Amino acid sequence: MKDVQAILADWEPFLRHFDAERQERLRSLLESCLSNPLTPQQWAARWEQVLATDSARIPAKRRIADLEAALEEAIAVVREQWREQ
Repeated sequence: MKDVQAILADWEPFLRHFDAERQERLRSLLESCLSNPLTPQQWAARWEQVLATDSARIPAKRRIADLEAALEEAIAVVREQWREQ
């Protein structure tokens, strides 16, 4: 599997679409995810915790859209990793 820096380099074209603050937040998130990979069950538990904590502050439609987008991204990453193997 590629090292963290190589994977981050692959994400650069995507990250360029965001302002500097968001780019840094996304890089930090990617580094964290790549350094400490979670199982799908762990990701689900983490999302459930976030939604339970923040659900009153996040409109339902946005929560659903965010979850769908995160799922689509996760599927794309997994497919890409399988292609590399």
